[in-house]
Amino acid sequence: MGLASCIVFFAVFRATPFSVVSAAGLVTWAAYQFRRSTGAKPMTLETWRKYKDEAFRPKVFTDAPRQRSSGPIRRPCGRRSPSNRR
Repeated sequence: MGLASCIVFFAVFRATPFSVVSAAGLVTWAAYQFRRSTGAKPMTLETWRKYKDEAFRPKVFTDAPRQRSSGPIRRPCGRRSPSNRR
């Protein structure tokens, strides 16, 4: 993908020293990312299920009040006077 992007870039635009260095950096970075992603040991199915269940477990919401009071936030709103619009 990175090499194809660089080929299209050089086919469309003029090659300058900056663009050549940028293209080399892009191809190097893409190759490193590809090597890193394919070199890792894949997860087992059981490990993936545990990871997925932990990440997407249902959230529990209760009606219990929050620990912090919302007093400092509500006080400035209560002091506001109505605007003089007709």
